Amino acid sequence: MTPKERVLAAFERRKPDRVPMWYGADARVTDNLMRLTGSADEEALMRRLHIDFRRVRERYIGPPLQTFSDGTWENFWGVRRAGHYYGQPVSHPLAGAERVEDLDRYAWPSPDWFDFSHIKKQCRGWEDCAIIGGPWVVVYTDATELLGTTEFWLKLYTHPDVVEAVLARVSAFYYELTTRFFEAALGCMEIFFLGTISEARTGFRSARRCGAAS
Repeated sequence: MTPKERVLAAFERRKPDRVPMWYGADARVTDNLMRLTGSADEEALMRRLHIDFRRVRERYIGPPLQTFSDGTWENFWGVRRAGHYYGQPVSHPLAGAERVEDLDRYAWPSPDWFDFSHIKKQCRGWEDCAIIGGPWVVVYTDATELLGTTEFWLKLYTHPDVVEAVLARVSAFYYELTTRFFEAALGCMEIFFLGTISEARTGFRSARRCGAAS
């Protein structure tokens, strides 16, 4: 089987010739593996490790993202992060928002900050692989990081309109980003890669039920 045939067989609940292989790691891990295996580039490493998936990504072309003297950095949501790879949030720029109007003053990211023009070109040469792509849609995660996890859950009860507005803004951003990705990747992608959505909606409904009951 080709890598694509193997992956599609597994998703269709047919028996593949072996378990499909996926790879994801910090760039430093990838660099070390390339060095240790003598692989000329990342594609050579993927072939050596028998990885069946290839991931295509949008490119960030927005305003420069800040890196600070203490090693922390800011992502395109304006959340400051620390640690390895994607890190963990150390700031919550919407913490303290009491009214929906408070959100209007925030510098929300724009889908225009991302470029998709290279997607089909990136797929070339991977015709035998299962191509996976799409923005890492993490509505719940980004909403909680903007407000702070504790504040997010408390505000589900005390300020549900604020939480709902934050979720709506984050959802609208990812909806447009995903639409643009699909349009750019039409005909060359098998699998859409996304993160958390339903948890936030479930939590919001549960909190409103609790509020109504009390």
